[in-house]
Amino acid sequence: MSEIRIHRSLRQSNIVAFEHFFEDSENVYILLEMCQNQTLNELLRRRKRLTELETQCYIVQIVSALKYLHSHRVIHREYCYFFIDLYFSLKLGNLFLTDKMEIKIGDFGLATKLEFEGDKKRTICGTPNYIAPEILDGKQGHSYEVDIWSLGVILYTLLIGKPPFETSDVKTTYSRIKKNSYSFPDHIIISEDAKNLISKILTLDPKKRPSLDEIMNHNFFKSAKSIPKLLPPSTLACPPSASFLRQFSANNGGISSQSPEKQRLESTAPVSVHPTLTKTTSHTKLETKEKIEVKESTGGTSTQSIYVKKWVDYSSKYGLGYLLSNDATGVFFNDSTKLILDPRG
Repeated sequence: MSEIRIHRSLRQSNIVAFEHFFEDSENVYILLEMCQNQTLNELLRRRKRLTELETQCYIVQIVSALKYLHSHRVIHREYCYFFIDLYFSLKLGNLFLTDKMEIKIGDFGLATKLEFEGDKKRTICGTPNYIAPEILDGKQGHSYEVDIWSLGVILYTLLIGKPPFETSDVKTTYSRIKKNSYSFPDHIIISEDAKNLISKILTLDPKKRPSLDEIMNHNFFKSAKSIPKLLPPSTLACPPSASFLRQFSANNGGISSQSPEKQRLESTAPVSVHPTLTKTTSHTKLETKEKIEVKESTGGTSTQSIYVKKWVDYSSKYGLGYLLSNDATGVFFNDSTKLILDPRG
């Protein structure tokens, strides 16, 4: 009832719309806005990590939602909620993507509303990798700053590909959070502005964390000439094209966490996209044209534009089956092995 009471009172473009609820003798049913492009969970699983421009675009939308929530004295506390399965893989399960590629925050099961400005909550709740240290402490209470902390964890996770405090043991994760023990891996290149902002947000003292306005005024968001309001649907499957990135780059650099060559290679790899998209895009090119070398049966090579025409997604169990534009069919299995059949048999 608390979730329903809070969620139905919220109306903002980056919050999943509450439509209706009803109940029977066994269940309460909540009807919410449809978000066709799944969540950041699936996006990050396909893409591994995002470019800085994409991250900027998504963080701007999340901040917009948080400003609205905090203006209504609502703390989400778990807007970056995920589940941990047997392999401790992370699923950013309640940052939803619409058909227009808008971010929508959902799942208000752990949200709370402050009774007055300055009020503090003391309930220990949240999800291990994203929970703020003051929630774990439980002595001083917590307020809006816990959402700021989680925003920093989201920022790190999108750029690096995994949460900063992640371990295979919950107690060890909590210990790392309490000590603020994390680092930036050497093999992943991100800008100094990104590192600086993450470091400012992930501060143990809640009072020293930047406000949402201070976050938006940080150099990380000024490094781009501009930030797109929405990203193209092709980024569900592959990084933005170089030409797209150049439109928004102030200096043609510092906005990508992946090298151009790596982006090119990843954008031509078989990828998993939500199967319902095939209803509208089965014969539509899913990405900016990339020239790749295709080995011919004669042993030579030719430059040809190849893209996925149709696919079926069984990645929850086996892998992805697909049909390419040259009529070759293939399977990309979850263990990264592949099978492909030449169109001539």
